[in-house]
Amino acid sequence: MHENSPHPARSHPGIGPAGALMLQIQHPHVCSAQTRAEVLGHVRLFHDLDASGIAEVDSMMASRSAPADAVLCRAGDPADALYVLAAGRAKSCTDTTDGHEVIDSLLAPGDIFGGLPALGRRQHPTTVRTLTDVCVLRIDAPSFRQLLLRLPAVSLRVIDELAEQLDASRGTSAMLASATVLTRVAATLDSLCTKFGTPNRVHPGAIDLHLPLSRADLAGLTGSTVESVSRAMSTLRREGTVDTGRRWTTVLDRERLRSLAGGEAL
Repeated sequence: MHENSPHPARSHPGIGPAGALMLQIQHPHVCSAQTRAEVLGHVRLFHDLDASGIAEVDSMMASRSAPADAVLCRAGDPADALYVLAAGRAKSCTDTTDGHEVIDSLLAPGDIFGGLPALGRRQHPTTVRTLTDVCVLRIDAPSFRQLLLRLPAVSLRVIDELAEQLDASRGTSAMLASATVLTRVAATLDSLCTKFGTPNRVHPGAIDLHLPLSRADLAGLTGSTVESVSRAMSTLRREGTVDTGRRWTTVLDRERLRSLAGGEAL
């Protein structure tokens, strides 16, 4: 395991040992103080903090690096820490009864994962595995409680976050129950464009998704079967909305994708 304190010369009360991050690091992805500050400033829980508030949050978090295909937290383990992805990409997934892995979401810098009792979770709901070398910021339960006492603005954001999680869960359940597979796939691809997309250098307006996204992964993200997703993707390719290859997808016509999504988003 490779750990970097934000301020190496100081100790950080409340930051415990590695816990869930028991990793053997060969080529660590170390994030700078500037990167940590920029990422924390984009985390919704910390939106209302000024530069000094962000610095205080940073001082209470430990910076850790991990290689690709490392498990950062495992479903069912005690939720004893909150993590912020500072650099790289990861996936949140669950295992089916027959041992297959199903992706629930894809994580980018600024995304939060893990869990704490203060956020309504006593166990990690999913397993988070890295897709690339990553840097993560970790804060444990005692430190997070200190943070809530010292920064009331974060406490208010926590209340909002819990309410939004409930609304999002209800909205997703309603969509999965009523929308067609094509609509779900279109909505998911549109969301991935917003989060991970980069402009295509050849086709103006096209968006590249350089993600190792299999049909099984897309089925997990949309609550569909692999066969149904394959048919939906074939339809999108046939009409020229997307193009696909090994470990990449290009959205050629995002307006058409949004039209198919019908304003829905997962």
